[in-house]
Amino acid sequence: MLYVGSRLGSVSGYRSEPALIDPSLPVNGAVPDSRGTGMTYWPSYESISPECRAGYLEWLSAGRRGSDTYIGYVFLFLYGLERRILADSLVSTSVTQDLSAIRDELVELHRVYAENGSFRRYASQLLEVLDVVSGQELVPPMTKEPHSLGMPLPVRVGLGRIIADGKPIPPEWAARWYLTHPEISLRTPARRCLAEFLDLFGARYVGLFGEGLLVARGRTKLSLEIAPASASFGGPVSIHLDIPDVVPLRSPFAKLRAIGEACTDDLDAFSRWIGRYGDAPRTIAAVALLPPELAATHPSEEAQSVLNWAARSVDPTVPALRPADELLHLCPSFGQGSLSKNEATLLAQLFEKGGYGIEPDVRFGGPPVTSGGAVVLFSLPTSAAGAVPTPEYVATSLLLHLAVAVAASDGTISLSEEEHLRDRLEGALALTEHERLRLSAHLCWLKGSMPGLTGLRRRLEPLRPAQREAIADFIVGVAGADGHISSEEIQTLGKIYSTLGLAPDDVYGHVHAMAAGGASVAPGSMGGAAPGTPAPIPTRPVRGERAEVVRLDLELVQKKLAESVQIAEILEDVFGGGDLCAAPLDARRLLDPHAAPTASGRILARLVERSKWSRIDFERLACECDALPDGVIESLNEAAIERAGRPVIEGVDPLEVDLPTARELMQ
Repeated sequence: MLYVGSRLGSVSGYRSEPALIDPSLPVNGAVPDSRGTGMTYWPSYESISPECRAGYLEWLSAGRRGSDTYIGYVFLFLYGLERRILADSLVSTSVTQDLSAIRDELVELHRVYAENGSFRRYASQLLEVLDVVSGQELVPPMTKEPHSLGMPLPVRVGLGRIIADGKPIPPEWAARWYLTHPEISLRTPARRCLAEFLDLFGARYVGLFGEGLLVARGRTKLSLEIAPASASFGGPVSIHLDIPDVVPLRSPFAKLRAIGEACTDDLDAFSRWIGRYGDAPRTIAAVALLPPELAATHPSEEAQSVLNWAARSVDPTVPALRPADELLHLCPSFGQGSLSKNEATLLAQLFEKGGYGIEPDVRFGGPPVTSGGAVVLFSLPTSAAGAVPTPEYVATSLLLHLAVAVAASDGTISLSEEEHLRDRLEGALALTEHERLRLSAHLCWLKGSMPGLTGLRRRLEPLRPAQREAIADFIVGVAGADGHISSEEIQTLGKIYSTLGLAPDDVYGHVHAMAAGGASVAPGSMGGAAPGTPAPIPTRPVRGERAEVVRLDLELVQKKLAESVQIAEILEDVFGGGDLCAAPLDARRLLDPHAAPTASGRILARLVERSKWSRIDFERLACECDALPDGVIESLNEAAIERAGRPVIEGVDPLEVDLPTARELMQ
């Protein structure tokens, strides 16, 4: 691997070849300069001293691996390899037989002398060019150097070859194109979670382009400009290849950029978790924060056991009612007994990743799962992941809660009552398909839990008297959907009336109206009435006696039920911007000056007290307002960006509040 002889001109033709070992030149072997003290910055064998020649020849004869060798001698040897690869191989096909051995030598030199940054850079560059000119298959690493100024040569050549062959770009090469493009500066989620980023990028790329994106050749061919270390070349060397250059291709790169940016955004929550907890075991919390495509391929043992349990429990068409303790037993990282709102949210997100929904779901107004209770699992399309409750859903679920409390007051829900309730799910409001699935599961949970009326009074306080009366009429209609109302149902109706702020005795007036078809009649027996004759008025039973069943005018019942959309609209006005759900709120509602104060709004009013909040103080504040901290941050920042074009909260711990932006949001 040496040039030896008396005459060899440089590649540029203006001087002798620096790497040429001329045997006629004197060598002072008695005092070899092994430290290179007499070497110049741009050494040439003919110009260095006899002592330096002796030092260089000793290094060569010793095998070229001495780690304490003066680096100038290593460069002098490298000059000859550069000439063989960058000059001789381009004009003589016979040189190709040397290239494999030269590559092995370069790899070893790189290993021994890589601590010298200058040598490492020139040797790495030469290895890349060698692989190109020798036709080697290029497999560059899947990474981006922090200070890389351009797309690495192996990536440009590898992509150019694929495009020149008319083949689709494989996912791994598409990722290299994105990662190494000079316009891309990787954000923290992609750098911190590179393995997850690559998996997510690949999954979404395949989802969009199948086997890969087909890219037209373009007009610009790849021209490599190499700056050799040797002065023999007199400057940079250009190598022209008959393959397209991918750097100028804008349209295909824009598609890859869109995928990359979306993947980075979707890994942000997981990245923040990793940044906070480091390499701690990946529990349910960590997996729940991953994008759906990664939940199956990056599960923890705990998360996988939960998803396996769901798979065994859920029928694709029927919600599954299960004891809550079965689920809690599978979640040791969440403690025992019950879940916090944060934990319940993460668990619901994990189920979504597996294609399941859970009720109760705190994000949709339900309570956290508690020991001794029940949960309902159901199949949920992946398109529903991340959905937030609409005002229509919130209103309808409240009506459903009231309806079940009435219908189940006699200890059971009749088939006709259940069918009616299910019909109401389909026709009450313009619900989305996944909201219908969830509402059906919510009904299953309500039936299994038989919830009382606790907690509803606070929700109903803002209603006007006329609105309370309208809801009361609807609930009576639900109770009478099977054509009659039992004494037990009348008793429960009385409790609901009390919750609504109505007199319990008003139940009898409403029931009378439906029994009489709207006519005003005198009290009488509860037996059957002749056609066209007013129905009897139900009377309060004497203490200790059981009232008989009241028969209702079904036509009037249906008429009342048909008004349920208007009833739900009343509730939407009351609860649409409220704090029933822990999910992020609609930014438009947060900015609406006429809307009732939300949890995010109340927290914002406190945030302006100071510019920095510790994470624990902020979490306490969110807890006081019955909201999830991360959900509040997201909703406030979304509102701030919409209003002021910048976020209002930044940082992790402490959280930094942009006070001018916060005050602007409060105006």
